[in-house]
Amino acid sequence: MLLIGASLLIRSFLSLRQISPGFNPEKVLSFQLLVPKTRYATEAQQVAFFKRVIGEVEALPGVSSAGAISQLPFSEDYWSSALLAEGKTLSPTHPSAEVDWRCVSPGYFQTMQIPLKRGRTFLPSDDAQAQPVAIIDERMAHLAWPNEDPLGKRLQEASPTRSNPWLTVVGVVGTVKHYGLINESRELVYRPQLQRAAPFRAMSLVVRSALPPESLVQSLRAKLRALDPDQPLSRIKTMKELVADSIAKQRFYLLVLTTFSLVALVLASVGIYGLISYATAQRTHELGIRMALGADRSDVVRLIVGHGMTLAAIGLGLGLLAAAAGSRMMSSMLYGVGAGDPASYLIVTLILGSVAVFASYLPARRATRLDPLVALRQQ
Repeated sequence: MLLIGASLLIRSFLSLRQISPGFNPEKVLSFQLLVPKTRYATEAQQVAFFKRVIGEVEALPGVSSAGAISQLPFSEDYWSSALLAEGKTLSPTHPSAEVDWRCVSPGYFQTMQIPLKRGRTFLPSDDAQAQPVAIIDERMAHLAWPNEDPLGKRLQEASPTRSNPWLTVVGVVGTVKHYGLINESRELVYRPQLQRAAPFRAMSLVVRSALPPESLVQSLRAKLRALDPDQPLSRIKTMKELVADSIAKQRFYLLVLTTFSLVALVLASVGIYGLISYATAQRTHELGIRMALGADRSDVVRLIVGHGMTLAAIGLGLGLLAAAAGSRMMSSMLYGVGAGDPASYLIVTLILGSVAVFASYLPARRATRLDPLVALRQQ
């Protein structure tokens, strides 16, 4: 039961590792900045501060690009609200038409290496004086305009408390898994950081570097102290760490069950060996008679190993039945593999069968070395 459970979790975990988060997490460092209203009272000051920080960070040695986003993927932060698509009634399977929204700086998509599928990304000129624009992901494009080109279409964040501008779609990017590798994200709309009427005071910055991301922390702290001595860095993590944290629970389950499985396999091996050794010792007189009457050593080996395999086969049968029931209970923990995965059952059966053969063969081999005359004198 333990081995089949561990096998299913291993295959599930390997499937999880193959899932693309929608961006390239390699060599990307993230951290969060929160500008206090007491120091940056106006929206223009807040926007200018983040713009200046990004420019200074990009000037650091080894940094290839930097960007900012209001809610970082895999950070458990979110912003969602209803959406209106001009001249469209959204899918009936999405009655609330609630989607995710994010504010990003012009360099965000380049830094995260989110693929651009159509159109363009945000430019520095997409500011408060320019036409309001948006970039949507592929899920959003399929929801609002399934059989049309979304470029040039308009959408709006629906709000009962304020009037929001209509946004013109200028680009389509790949879908990003914002809430973890195994969780589906809602459709997503990106807005330029420079165009939102009420900019976010807390923004997450991402920095891509040719150097190890952790080596940038001290340089970033020094650069930030030069810009604002009272501004701390928080939530400092690499994007690889954030992605890995999203499957930490699955990794823990895998580690625990695999450890117990290996211990159980060792105990099973020792148990079979001890049982067959004891049974063989009890049959020493019988084995002496068989060899005195002309039995070959191979006949003795087949006899003892056959006895061990009969017991192992009974145990395997009972274990497979129990594992079939137990694996269904853990189906919610699996991804990309079914609870009744035949490959896992076959692999575990072969492993346990091989262990049983080896554990039975050792006492059988020792029994063939007995002198028939000595064996016959034993009671």
